[in-house]
Amino acid sequence: MKQPTHFARQRKQADELLRGSEERFRSLVELSSDWYWEQDAQFRFTWLAGRDFGDGPMGDPARWIGKTHWETGAEPLERTWENHSKVLESRQPFYDFELRLLDKSGQEVYLSVNGVPVFHATGAFKGYRGVSRRITNRKQRKRAEQLLQLEHTVARAVTEADSASAALKAVIRAVCEAQDWECGRFFR
Repeated sequence: MKQPTHFARQRKQADELLRGSEERFRSLVELSSDWYWEQDAQFRFTWLAGRDFGDGPMGDPARWIGKTHWETGAEPLERTWENHSKVLESRQPFYDFELRLLDKSGQEVYLSVNGVPVFHATGAFKGYRGVSRRITNRKQRKRAEQLLQLEHTVARAVTEADSASAALKAVIRAVCEAQDWECGRFFR
């Protein structure tokens, strides 16, 4: 017959292994994201954590609790909320959903958001769980590169134009094309 101390020792070892596993998991999540979150079946935030909250740029996580992504003031960059809602309603995972929002000081913040649906043991939809990563620096660098390219294009268009009217058309076309506006084709 096994001694109670043997069971206690096994239990302690199991607890230590579990604690170590949880610490490793938490470290990996913190390294791979700026914050992590959970939503209920109506897509409302129920839990948020990460280095961006509290004293970080996103402030008190309580301001997000009970709200959906689209109620937070965040704006999707490429897709629309309508398209994203279809993904959510079909209970599909989503990756690199890019959003723009304002932090607690009013500065623009860009995020890349990943989420996966979570289900109860019964198979009933429970909500979403995911991570968000700040991509503000990357977006700012890309925008600076685009502006520099536009500046070169405009300078070249002005110097190569035969008249002020031709220069104006070339500049308008360059700006429209840089913004992916279809109206640029009218200035050819």
